[in-house]
Amino acid sequence: MSLHTPVQIEVLLALRYRPNYDAFESKAALDAASFWIARGLVRRSGNDNHLELTDKGDYYLNHLLNQPLPEMQYYIPKQE
Repeated sequence: MSLHTPVQIEVLLALRYRPNYDAFESKAALDAASFWIARGLVRRSGNDNHLELTDKGDYYLNHLLNQPLPEMQYYIPKQE
C-alpha cells in the first residue's frame, strides 16, 4: 500500500476506538471509507451506514500504531 492521507488513517482509528461510528459526513471521510472497503480493511455491517474493521483492517492498524518514533542523533563536532 502507498502512503495514506490523514483522513484515511482517521477513519481506521474512528472505527477501532468508536465502534458503531456512523458519522462519516464529509466527502473526504466517505471517500476514505470507500478506499478501505475496496481493499478489504473495512466492511459494511447491518444497515448500509454501519462500518467496521475487518481482521485485515485491525491487523494493518496495529501495524501503523506499532511503528517506532523517529530518533534524531546529536553530536558535538570535533574541534580542529
